[in-house]
Amino acid sequence: MDLATYFVKIKAGEMDYFHPFYEASKKAIFYNIFALCKDYALSEDILEETYLSFLKNIDKIDNSENILGYLMRISKNLTLDYFKKNSRI
Repeated sequence: MDLATYFVKIKAGEMDYFHPFYEASKKAIFYNIFALCKDYALSEDILEETYLSFLKNIDKIDNSENILGYLMRISKNLTLDYFKKNSRI
């Protein structure tokens, strides 16, 4: 099954498909984050936040959206937000 099919199932409320969706996409998302922050533990935290944000906003995501691209964009934005927030401290 591809990510788009998993996404449609998850969006329809079939949460049994989340784990295979997560397993199929987490590596690419993790390395996207890690490339920006160069911190393994921080990358894991932002990875978790990425999927939480994805699930929180799943009803707003169009079914025709490139899901991997969407997750990449969320992860990049969360990483940049982290650095903006912590540069002020």
